[in-house]
Amino acid sequence: MRIICTTNNVGYSTIRWAMSIGCRTKEELKETVDTCLDCEGCQDLDRILNIGCSCENVPLSEIIQAVKDGADTVSEVSKRTDAANECGRCRPLVENVIEKKA
Repeated sequence: MRIICTTNNVGYSTIRWAMSIGCRTKEELKETVDTCLDCEGCQDLDRILNIGCSCENVPLSEIIQAVKDGADTVSEVSKRTDAANECGRCRPLVENVIEKKA
């Protein structure tokens, strides 16, 4: 497991899970998964929070924009952005963006 928050032992996959249930800010991550926000690893949180699909290098903002522009299924978001085309790890995040419309 790749640890991001070394102070509280919070891994990358835990942060991505938190994003898939709606966390979009460092403060929300702190509340949800107890990232400290101060350690060296937490200095990378802004970059991680901007990742929509790492396989296809799709920023989260692009996924959000596709949903705002009318994409209302994972398949439609995938057609517009290439997110969720490869391994599927970002699928829960895409589903959450669709559900919350942001």
